[in-house]
Amino acid sequence: MKYHDSFNLLGVILATISLIIGHTEGYLNYSNHGDLNIGGLFPLHFYNERGRECGQLREIGSLRRLEAMVFAIENINQNSSVLNNITLGYEIYDTCSYLAESLKQSLNFIPPYRKSITCNCDNPIADHGELPRILGVVGPQRSSSSVQSTILLGLYDIPQVSYLSTSDELSNDERYPYFLRTVPPDSFQVKAMIDILKMYNWKYVAFINSDDTYGKSAQQEFRLTAPLEDICLAFARTISESAEDARFKDIITELEQAQRESHVTSVILFMQVEMARRIFAAATEEGAMRQFIWIGSDGWGNYDMQPVQGYEEAALGKAF
Repeated sequence: MKYHDSFNLLGVILATISLIIGHTEGYLNYSNHGDLNIGGLFPLHFYNERGRECGQLREIGSLRRLEAMVFAIENINQNSSVLNNITLGYEIYDTCSYLAESLKQSLNFIPPYRKSITCNCDNPIADHGELPRILGVVGPQRSSSSVQSTILLGLYDIPQVSYLSTSDELSNDERYPYFLRTVPPDSFQVKAMIDILKMYNWKYVAFINSDDTYGKSAQQEFRLTAPLEDICLAFARTISESAEDARFKDIITELEQAQRESHVTSVILFMQVEMARRIFAAATEEGAMRQFIWIGSDGWGNYDMQPVQGYEEAALGKAF
């Protein structure tokens, strides 16, 4: 068996283990406390808007990030030269790819909420104890979620390190003094997109983004930078994640009109994978096959074929 296949098999096994390790009100939690403890926020599920609850399991990449955190902590614990006689622990929660859920789970890390309750049948009075303090938090994934959680955690001097939040808004050290990240801000990504447009001499471009910190700050950066490189933003739309399918179809219709009027062929999609799939679904239903060159942001462009699976004809010509 190849290494890649073995890793995927391990991921499936770990996913199953994670599903049964712990639940809090229907949401996953994964913990193993030590002398010093680190929190984690990872989107293991998609959010079901209709049911107002966690939906289907996300791609295996989300689980790999969680297990990478656990793997790093356990390796540190096994190395006595790093933290001698001190054990690191972890407490990880599923954000369900939803901003409100990320904020809700962040409450688990702040001191007023770190109470444990043990009920004894012989004693109806509950025993309240203190859970170990959380020294810092890894995550969450989305920029909009990080903005909210770092404000909350910062009130209690809890640092946060995100592995995928790229919004330029989070670069404001005065506003978000406890926020750190291991990825570059979106201004670098926008610059790379402009370089692609220049290379292929695509002068007229469309920009469609999500209605959140991640998408709106990227469009703002593009509006400032593109004219300096003689690139015209001929079409721009911001769309909410909760928008009806009809709105996505309207955008495709408007995009086709912009193509006829301004010769727009290149379309930047600055959004998450779920929204990108809805764009391609709308393009498929509207018959917009092989009409556009789609340039994907890291919110969906790093997911191999998942965002376009089932909509390959509409997505043909994508560039990441």
